[in-house]
Amino acid sequence: MTLPPLACQLTEAAFRARRNGLLAQVRRGVTAVAWQAEGLRLELRSTPHVLRDTLDLIAAERQCCPFLRFVLTTGPDTAATQLDITGPPGARAFLKTLGLGD
Repeated sequence: MTLPPLACQLTEAAFRARRNGLLAQVRRGVTAVAWQAEGLRLELRSTPHVLRDTLDLIAAERQCCPFLRFVLTTGPDTAATQLDITGPPGARAFLKTLGLGD
């Protein structure tokens, strides 16, 4: 199986717009970040708005960054929501460019 290239398929302008728009919205809901070997885990506020933004982010990033893997875990109303984003070697460095773990 051939792995997709470890590169975002957005133009520079589209990447800036994503970083300042949807990525910024998700960052506002982050309560904790844990970096992993080739990815990160975000703990997010458990609100309908944050969950909707997170799902929008997953849908968008699956299109432009097919090398990333997303695992979303939610619980009862007030339980923390977690998003794990991982990928092949080099994914951690790429994820840092998104600004999610700042």
